[in-house]
Amino acid sequence: MFIDFPPKSGETEPTPAERITSINAELSAIDTEEAHIPAELRKRYEQQMLQGGVIGTEDKNYSRIEPLRPEEMGGFEKFRSSYDRAIDLQGEKREAARALEAQWRAAGLEAIRERLIEIERQNVLRNIRTDPGYRDRLLKGRMVNESYDGTDKEEREVLDRIFSADAPVEMGFPKEIARKEALAELQKQAEVAAAASEAARKAAEVPVPGLIREQIVKTDLAYQDAELPEELKKQTLEWSRSSESANRYAESVARAGAIGGIESVRKVAAEIRDTMLSEATRLGIPVTPYGQSASWAMWDIGKQYHFFSHPDENNPEYEIGNPLESEEKREEILNRHLGWEAYEAFQNDPAYKVRVMGSPEYRKVESLFTKPPKTSHGTLNSKDLAELGKLLRE
Repeated sequence: MFIDFPPKSGETEPTPAERITSINAELSAIDTEEAHIPAELRKRYEQQMLQGGVIGTEDKNYSRIEPLRPEEMGGFEKFRSSYDRAIDLQGEKREAARALEAQWRAAGLEAIRERLIEIERQNVLRNIRTDPGYRDRLLKGRMVNESYDGTDKEEREVLDRIFSADAPVEMGFPKEIARKEALAELQKQAEVAAAASEAARKAAEVPVPGLIREQIVKTDLAYQDAELPEELKKQTLEWSRSSESANRYAESVARAGAIGGIESVRKVAAEIRDTMLSEATRLGIPVTPYGQSASWAMWDIGKQYHFFSHPDENNPEYEIGNPLESEEKREEILNRHLGWEAYEAFQNDPAYKVRVMGSPEYRKVESLFTKPPKTSHGTLNSKDLAELGKLLRE
């Protein structure tokens, strides 16, 4: 994350930090595209550029490499164009870095220090969410992430120059403040969560009338709103009525809606479903009739609320949270089903599979798409599905 400052009123041009971020993304795309070029062909491309005086001779022996064939010249021209573009981008990046340094110096050390603290605070909170051992190391006073967590070496070099030249400021100083602020915020969140969890636990001791539970199973958990054949909807309803999990989560849905009413739970589920559908459209992921229903969202809300009110039953690999209040828990629910739809399409839709495998972003999700199913339902486990959905949205 770059240290950036809001543009002045009326300014529409990208800030220096935004320019560097954009340049980095374009350079990364070029690298990804070139990574797909076979090594031998790349050598012949480089030989062609050496002969044309485009690049220096370096210490490579190209004398025995087969010259390019006519049908390979189109690929070579694209490679050369990308090379030229990368050179231009590096120049633009150096210019943006100089502008970034000027912006920081004009802002002053105190403003930079405040931004460092905020950035590090966000890093700490993010690391606590994603690394189970991070919180313990932090609480025990062990220093973690000592080096500045920037995204670009030019930024770190600029910071070093400013701080070493203008003031004897230790980079660890803003980090320490940030950690203390993050821990205080975390402690407050933990106290609020503990009180809410205790209230939910006590509410869970109150029996839910059977008629209410049965109605929620039928209306909200059995995919009766999905565009499925009537016979399949009937079978799904019968299975749901006899499912121990469906009845357990129906009770959780009833308890979750004890304050705001069941409609408040349905509203959250509909919002999660609609956002998932919007993201699926944006990413080109085909959606099954099950995905069009709100039942999967209601089911997961009921499941998450059950573990929120019964923390002793929760798998320690999963973080507990009230899905009606926790934005992170709602994002997890959304990501999990998006991952389910994508994995389902990858396994059963050849057109989607070809399109995904041809994408520059495929590498970061390849291990999950090609991972064998772990459950009896023929899909990945809950954690992997949520991770797949999250990665696809990045």
